[in-house]
Amino acid sequence: MHSEVTVEIYPWLSNALGVRHKKILIEQISRQETLRSLLARLALKHDGIGAMIYDIIREQLHEGIVIFVNNQVIPHDLLLPLKHGDHIAVTPFYTGG
Repeated sequence: MHSEVTVEIYPWLSNALGVRHKKILIEQISRQETLRSLLARLALKHDGIGAMIYDIIREQLHEGIVIFVNNQVIPHDLLLPLKHGDHIAVTPFYTGG
């Protein structure tokens, strides 16, 4: 059985993948996969993710990016182990009133 997660990239950031609406990716993961390793793999696979979401060299999110896993905000250390069925949402930081 393959393990997989759903990655939703919300508008504005989805421009990195050439779309103007929410982009949904279904990604295979290994048993040892962390959020950081998944983001690094996606950044290598999609240049736009590296440019707008995850900096491979510095191993961190670009400024203004917020990640949710299963509706929980994730700290920027990104060491959370992933498991089959996890839902990852990548959004720009929003402010307003």
